[in-house]
Amino acid sequence: MVGLLLTETMATSGDIWTLIPAGILLGNGYLFSFYTITGLWGLWAVLWPLEPLLVIGAVWFVLSMAGKGKRAARFSRGLAEAVRRPTRALIIILPLLGRC
Repeated sequence: MVGLLLTETMATSGDIWTLIPAGILLGNGYLFSFYTITGLWGLWAVLWPLEPLLVIGAVWFVLSMAGKGKRAARFSRGLAEAVRRPTRALIIILPLLGRC
């Protein structure tokens, strides 16, 4: 939910720097959602290297986009729009799956 809040902030402000915490939180959220939905928690032993890659990738990407001005703002708004709906769906679906 915090990742969604940061995404909403990024969508309204167009601030590319918001992508670092939002990307890390949403990336972790999507990874753990995958494990929850599939029940394949054993894959964590193989897929844990995605965690540092997620952090390094988010920081590197934002640093590369930071000097691009309006292009970075358009990208951050577009990305926020793209992840908004799937994130909302997961927030609703995952608690329902937990009750089954």
